[in-house]
Parts: sequence; structure tokens; C-alpha cells
Amino acid sequence: MTAYDKPALTSARHVEQWQRRGLAVYDRQRAERYLSFIGYYRLSAYSLPFQEGNPGHHFRSGISFDHVLDLYVFDRELRLLVLDAIERIEVAIRCQINNHMSLAYGPHWYLEESRFIAKYDHKALLANIERMFRSSRETFVRHYRVNTCRRACRQAGL
Repeated sequence: MTAYDKPALTSARHVEQWQRRGLAVYDRQRAERYLSFIGYYRLSAYSLPFQEGNPGHHFRSGISFDHVLDLYVFDRELRLLVLDAIERIEVAIRCQINNHMSLAYGPHWYLEESRFIAKYDHKALLANIERMFRSSRETFVRHYRVNTCRRACRQAGL
């Protein structure tokens, strides 16, 4: 492994470094504030498309801190939109699977190992479900626990 020999720099020093490399910074305090919350190395990755591609990391003419920040913000917003879409797709697919399996095999179909392919680790699935069930603070899970326990106690004559 190669030794890392670059010294740690403050946000102010990083801004100065970028300015020496040709990045226009119109509001130093603002740039330093963003660096202190986002981090130089995270934000520096978004500066790469605006550099000339030489080992000195010099910026193309006319590039400002706002160009770098705008790319970061765009990427962040795009990531949030994509994750939101993925979450919706995941929920919809899980719902369709559960609806189909519940109607075909009953509401606790997932407890039956025979419903899964042989090489699937069904015991690990059940352990994971139980762990998540016990630790969940979701309203619907708490409601299910309370009502299931009451019903089970009544059935047992307790």
C-alpha cells in the first residue's frame, strides 16, 4: 500500500488551493462553509469534469465554484429521485408477490420452507424476519404484535 503523504488542510486552505488551480470563487465564506459540510474530497470528485486533465488539476477557463457545487447538487437530487423510484418499485413487487402467495397459500406462506427453492436458506430468512419483527418500531408492526399476542392469550385461556 502506498503511504499517503498529503497534509490535512482546512476548508480555507482547500479553497485557496482551488483558486491557485484556476477555480473562480466569488464568495469564499460560502465555499468554505460548503466544504466544511460536504467535505473537500467528496466535492473534489465533482470538480474533475471541469479540469483540464493534467496532473496539476488546473481548471478550465471560466469555471467557478458554483459549477462544481451545481453538479454535486444535481447528482444528489438525481440520486434521491432514483432511490425513490427504486423504493416504489421494490414495494410494488413485494406487494404483488405477497398478494399472490397469500391468496394461493395463506397469509403465512413464507413460514413454509416448501414454498422456496431447495438451496434457499429459509432458516436465515425466518431468523431475519423475527429479528426485524422484534426490533421494529413501525406502527403497523406494533399493532400486529399487540393484537396477535392478545388473540393468542385468549385462545390459550390466559
